Amino acid sequence: MISKDEDFVVLRLPDRFILIWLRCGNATNQALSAWLDQRWDEVGALFAKGEPFIEVR
Repeated sequence: MISKDEDFVVLRLPDRFILIWLRCGNATNQALSAWLDQRWDEVGALFAKGEPFIEVR
């Protein structure tokens, strides 16, 4: 699951899914995509390791 909503950090069920929390504030889809593109290799590596919670800043 990917979310920008802080509530999911508190409500998440780590045994059911991996949470990728995007900490970028409000952005257009285009700006969000550009921001995430710069970080995706690191996110992908953590995801591949099975990290249950990935905070992306």
